[in-house]
Amino acid sequence: MPRAHVQVVLGSETMPKGLEAALKRVGATASFEPISEVLRCGLKPTADAVVVIPPDDARASYEGLQTIFNHIASRPRATLVLQPEDSDTPPPPSPSALPVSFSNRTGEEELAARILTMIEMRPSLESLHRSKLAARRADELLADHYQQQLRLAGQVQRELLPRALPRYGDISFSALYRPTDYLSGDIYDIRRLDDEHVAVALVDAQGHGICAALLTVFIKRALRGEGTHGKLFRPARPDEVLTRLNDELLEADLSEAQFAAALYALVNLRSRRVELARGGAPYPILRHADGRNELLDPAGILVGVVPDPTFTLASFELAPGESLLLYSDGLEQVFHSANRGDAHTPTATKNTVPSDKHITTTDWYTQLSNEGVNAALEHLGARHDTLRRLGRPLDDLTVLAINVDR
Repeated sequence: MPRAHVQVVLGSETMPKGLEAALKRVGATASFEPISEVLRCGLKPTADAVVVIPPDDARASYEGLQTIFNHIASRPRATLVLQPEDSDTPPPPSPSALPVSFSNRTGEEELAARILTMIEMRPSLESLHRSKLAARRADELLADHYQQQLRLAGQVQRELLPRALPRYGDISFSALYRPTDYLSGDIYDIRRLDDEHVAVALVDAQGHGICAALLTVFIKRALRGEGTHGKLFRPARPDEVLTRLNDELLEADLSEAQFAAALYALVNLRSRRVELARGGAPYPILRHADGRNELLDPAGILVGVVPDPTFTLASFELAPGESLLLYSDGLEQVFHSANRGDAHTPTATKNTVPSDKHITTTDWYTQLSNEGVNAALEHLGARHDTLRRLGRPLDDLTVLAINVDR
């Protein structure tokens, strides 16, 4: 059976009394190396226990011990620190996986007993260390698997979005979609219902992550614009669609992610007549052909909160050169995050504008008026990407525009 080996780490040239005799007494071999060498090359694989003789200088002793402890923790061995008899320096904290003891008693018999006990601890320490490494690796594999599943789920969710933005005559669509993670609580849809009508929806489900993403799948199924009137087909009005969605959310009685902010528009392709209903979502923006912006504020509370809500129906015609923008509250969050010390970011001025109309006070709102939808969306997407890279708190961001050619 090989003899036990003790590695002695030297921070001082003074060798404690009785150490060498104690090592001989337990029948252990020993190697003596300075702290700098141990930090450079690590512990010897043969070491069964470690004895540290700290530097005489108190500050150097504290810092040196803290460094050596962290180094030894990568290959845990029972460690004994032999302090000077007159030392009153408090010991530094040691890693939880590293059994460390301190002593200023250097008698041969006591040191031999301590070293023998430390040597006997090696098999248990190695077994515990292997178990922790295995558990850590299992956690890493589980985390990798979870991330992979989130990526796949995010891909499936994105496949629920329109594969391409359609064009119907002089009516086209623009979209900006920026989830903050693999999964999003936002979803939008553009669906042709018949020869004359297109349904446009944008919904922001409560919360973030998996629960909100699952709710978007439910909402995607529930947002049906079909309807009938006698024997003739009649698309359901937007207020009817939101009412039905509200009823289905309440009936589902979901324990998480129970409600949503929603916008639903019905566009007549021939007359360019738009019917619009809003359920707790930010006010849509109507950009007129002359660049003037107008907030539309049909009344309506969040969907899925109370039974029998009232959703006001707004009705108007889109003229050539006009655009209607629907968006989630992640748009306003871009300005809220950006205002924290970024001088190059659109800012909201301090005035008496109600909180639900603060969007009108931003430079972005002005840019939309002056430069149009495409430039405003490009700038907004770039700002969101930059803030995300900076680690600023953001929400899922979706903007959907309905445009009429001039």
